[in-house]
Amino acid sequence: DEDIRVSSVQVDAVNVGAGAETCWDIFDDLLSTAELTDILAMQSDIYTLSSGQSVRCSFVDMGDSTILVSTLFLSGSLANMKEDQPLENCGGLLNDCVFNEDDVSVGESASQYRWSKASIVDYRALSLQQSIDGVAYLFLTCNQNVAMDDDFMLLPFNEDFLTTEFGGACYEITKADIRGYGCENDVGNFWQGAGIHFHLDSSHCDCGGCCAWNNDAYPSEDNFGQYSPGTVNPDFTCASSDAATTDYWISVIVDKPLTPAPTTVCDESAVATFDWGELMTSGTAKPEVVVVDMSVDETDLSLNIEVQLTFEGRSSADNQGAVFGTTYVLDFEDFDAHTDSIAQPG
Repeated sequence: DEDIRVSSVQVDAVNVGAGAETCWDIFDDLLSTAELTDILAMQSDIYTLSSGQSVRCSFVDMGDSTILVSTLFLSGSLANMKEDQPLENCGGLLNDCVFNEDDVSVGESASQYRWSKASIVDYRALSLQQSIDGVAYLFLTCNQNVAMDDDFMLLPFNEDFLTTEFGGACYEITKADIRGYGCENDVGNFWQGAGIHFHLDSSHCDCGGCCAWNNDAYPSEDNFGQYSPGTVNPDFTCASSDAATTDYWISVIVDKPLTPAPTTVCDESAVATFDWGELMTSGTAKPEVVVVDMSVDETDLSLNIEVQLTFEGRSSADNQGAVFGTTYVLDFEDFDAHTDSIAQPG
């Protein structure tokens, strides 16, 4: 079975997708019903937007306090992306290329991921509103494996990808891996044109950027798109079998939600208390005061003192039980040295 999509974990799907226009909205909904670690563990799943459209969303931890939120808009098997298969209306990544409608190797309806050009352009614009860097990305994967550990590519979604024809053009690559050879923040060679679906040729290094994957490459090896005869390298996951898929996602990078700090339950029996009677008569039960730091700010000659104090609950006095509040007063002389006003020093 070539379908290696990660199974979803159990999350409470109530209200997920209600009012959602993008996969980011879905992600936001999931956060109210599931732990972040569980959402990231499922990597991708199918959801329904408020429009009624079913979409496959993926959520990937980028490892730098950000998350890549992606929406699948096209997935085609190697059998249907070979050059000998008719690719009508190509000449641009989103020019409504037509694949065999029997292409269901992803285990779902093939037409579900045949978005129209107008739909993806609108969705891209909507997604940009939720990006932290103002960039929409094209995310390329094999067999819907979004773990970014093998055979994937992430690159800024250039306007040229919509309709422009180009051969060997140099475009920025944010992060990628082909057959174990990686590249980050550099450039690579891309092709698309009439009857030629968008793809990269890993045997070329005309841009002087991402060249490591030239190693072990087939002559004119095609990756992440149309696969011409003689260019199909089975060591590349998307081309490992006729059923292997090449997947196209539109993505944005968002901030990782802050994880709430663990809540410490206060044990009432452990709350410190003291008795004023004992303190006044014997000097015992005095709360501990630790001077953590004492320094002088030379800019204004101020003395800064940092102290650590035990939290005191209610204190007791006059045999009335622990019914009194407790206030700390920091002074530099005896508390009663100035009998007129506690607000005056010493």
